[in-house]
Amino acid sequence: MPITHFSTRALAGWSLAIADAETDCAIGQVGLWVAHAAKGRAEIGYWVAPSGRGRGAAARAVRLLSEWAFANL
Repeated sequence: MPITHFSTRALAGWSLAIADAETDCAIGQVGLWVAHAAKGRAEIGYWVAPSGRGRGAAARAVRLLSEWAFANL
């Protein structure tokens, strides 16, 4: 899964593709924003295309990104 890191004055974080486990085609996006990490806050957001919904892809992506964030940030 390609990871894109971005940073601007107002926002810093990562944006990742959510891929279908069988086809490896992108079906959505999950992102982690850490602009307020020094204050103990971060945000995760996601979206999934209608064709990719109902299979737990977003839940898995959020869980994996959360686990990564707690282990690495």
